Amino acid sequence: MRGPPPDQARSGAVPDAPHGAGKHIVADEEIIAGDVNAVTEAIAAQCAAAGAGHLLAYNPNILSRDETAVSNALWEQVNQRLRAHGH
Repeated sequence: MRGPPPDQARSGAVPDAPHGAGKHIVADEEIIAGDVNAVTEAIAAQCAAAGAGHLLAYNPNILSRDETAVSNALWEQVNQRLRAHGH
């Protein structure tokens, strides 16, 4: 496998960054938020469009312990709905 040309390798540019930017910019499709139905539908649509059968989720460490517990409970509801629909 061949790497990027030397000028790109030294530039510090990130592939997802806008042209000329040196920082990563989070695109709208990289964050899914909402109620259980909206999140389930958005994930199912992205997986279908990408042909993906697996999902990686990351919850940054910015929530309190109680908020994390609520988030995890909601996430489990989303997972159950995705599994029920074959995702």
